[in-house]
Amino acid sequence: RALLGSHGWPLPSPPPASEAPPERALRQSIDWGGAVAEYSAKRCVVLDDLLSPAALRALQAYTRHGAHFRTLRRGYLGCFPADGMTHPLVQSLAAELAAAAPSIFGPHPLALCRWIFKYDSAVNPSGIGIHADPAAVNINLWLTDDDAHHEGGGLAIYEHVPPLEQPTQNVNREYESRAAEAALRETLLRAGRVTRVEYRCNRAAIFVSDQYHESLPFSFARGYAQRRANLTLLFGDRWSSEVVAAGAEQGGTGGGWDLFD
Repeated sequence: RALLGSHGWPLPSPPPASEAPPERALRQSIDWGGAVAEYSAKRCVVLDDLLSPAALRALQAYTRHGAHFRTLRRGYLGCFPADGMTHPLVQSLAAELAAAAPSIFGPHPLALCRWIFKYDSAVNPSGIGIHADPAAVNINLWLTDDDAHHEGGGLAIYEHVPPLEQPTQNVNREYESRAAEAALRETLLRAGRVTRVEYRCNRAAIFVSDQYHESLPFSFARGYAQRRANLTLLFGDRWSSEVVAAGAEQGGTGGGWDLFD
């Protein structure tokens, strides 16, 4: 179903590769010192042109033509490791990130929780609602060309972090109503600041994964290849074993961030 167009006709087969696989995933001239400092201070940093041009083209082709989009949800297609998301550039990207910013990624290996979502804005113009992901570091990278982008499609990242003791299903779930989600949004806005990251192709938002976040409503050009696509990678665990052990020794409830151990 992932390879069918809007009227049920099969999309063209992927074109043959016209260039060798990219040697690097990351663009070379990123200011990682500044990025690490901003992440440390704000728990979030935004990097433009994260991927090298060759890596971006390769992942865009993978996103447009892959038969690995086997998870069907309301208004979008998903591609997970269980669906066959095994592009070698994903592993290369994780390794290069750990080498470039070891204080952010070094203690936190790439988790199995990684995916690409493709949204049909005519069916689901809202994306993913408010949630927090149980990991240490989250990368959200947009892949659709800016020419297809009409408006919106960015990310809202809330400063408030849920208690670590909460089960994942309490902070990453479908809401019983829009009113319930709106009430949570108002609570989060009162609890702290919100960072709104505007959409741009090859822009990455890197943030502490347990912060609540949500997609901003969007409109993209019609057509399968023009759908809003984002790559999400989660690194590390939600819990810090050292902090939990220290809290237990002191009679506390445990919890805390292991960002720069």
